[in-house]
Amino acid sequence: MPSSEFEPGALKALLATASSAGPRSAKGTIYSAKIPGWPFGVPMSRGEKGEKVAWALWFDDRGRVTRLTTKVSQRTNDDYVLGLSSDLRFTGWGSRVTVEAPPEESVIEVEDLPQEPGLSVEEKEPIETSPQGK
Repeated sequence: MPSSEFEPGALKALLATASSAGPRSAKGTIYSAKIPGWPFGVPMSRGEKGEKVAWALWFDDRGRVTRLTTKVSQRTNDDYVLGLSSDLRFTGWGSRVTVEAPPEESVIEVEDLPQEPGLSVEEKEPIETSPQGK
């Protein structure tokens, strides 16, 4: 099942390919296979590099990411071109949050997922974070 996590190395990978960068924004292009995390960490085409992704980042006055946009075109099996774009907004930096576990009846273990042809589940290692300011 895909994850909506923003992998720690994704920002570094994007910025390494910036064609222009300033104190409040940066933009560039990168191949999808070079970006850690879902959905671009896995090549989106049969090619080894994946699809070429155009991206743009915006930062606040403290250098924190506030927005990430991506655009990619992909040729489908029936020879159509499919345009995919995303616009992620990051807000509430430094806010306290409470994460509660979902009800037990809403949880399923990976090994209990139905097996579908061509579907694979990638196990991820948990990411350890330190408290802010430590």
